[in-house]
Amino acid sequence: MKYVMSLVVLFSLMGCQANSVSQNTNQPTNQAFYKIISLDSGQHIVVSVPKQEPESIGSYSVRLYGISEPAFPFDNFISGMIQERDGSIVAVDVIKQSKTQTIVQIIMQSAGSGGYLQKAHYLIKGRTLTFTGFK
Repeated sequence: MKYVMSLVVLFSLMGCQANSVSQNTNQPTNQAFYKIISLDSGQHIVVSVPKQEPESIGSYSVRLYGISEPAFPFDNFISGMIQERDGSIVAVDVIKQSKTQTIVQIIMQSAGSGGYLQKAHYLIKGRTLTFTGFK
């Protein structure tokens, strides 16, 4: 009887462990980098890097969300893209904002001995998100 009870307890604990891991896979806490920027237009940009990737190389995502209910800020996805990165994201800033367009800059620093910086620019015009290159 003790053997059966021990097995029941063991399998119960294993099930709890598996559930706690699977419940967290879609949370922002599984991101190595995660930043939300609210724009004057009411839209917002989300930039994130998944934790599963190495810090020195990999990818990042840029997502544009439209104006929505404050309680549900991510219900109105408009556009997004996934880009390659060489280094870690060190900053995300709005560098120009007007009534018709916004430019967002993502700064990445290489992990090599040079530690060079790379600045990726994105243009937001209405409901369009465009990668405009590196500056």
